[in-house]
Amino acid sequence: MISLVPREDVPSVWHIVEPLLAKSVARSSGRDALKDVHDDLLWGKQSLWVALDGNEIIGCCTVRINWYKTGLRTLSYEHLGGKDVERWLFEGHEILQNYAKDYGCTRLEVPQGRKGWTPLLKKIGYRTFAIRYEFELKD
Repeated sequence: MISLVPREDVPSVWHIVEPLLAKSVARSSGRDALKDVHDDLLWGKQSLWVALDGNEIIGCCTVRINWYKTGLRTLSYEHLGGKDVERWLFEGHEILQNYAKDYGCTRLEVPQGRKGWTPLLKKIGYRTFAIRYEFELKD
């Protein structure tokens, strides 16, 4: 089962979801820190969704609604983590499509992710649009 965590309940589950989100946040190349994700969830800038197996949280993701100046509105998967992802990702995708539509979104997006997600996301219908490259500046 996939469920939205009301922002007032984030503190009560944070100790469970924090380690699940840690790998994703670590791969953000310094764009995010766990504290920032936590704060965004508390302020309503992101929403936390959990995958449950009975009463156990086995996975989670954070999403953000983006309003672009062009009028485009998207739901963006920011961070995702957990175990047995194939068990709950497809159900979560269906639920988040409806959530996105409720907010007037016309697109779901994964702004950054590792290449390993490509085969799984293709099963849902995502297409690879771009690859981000980085170059670290040195003194």
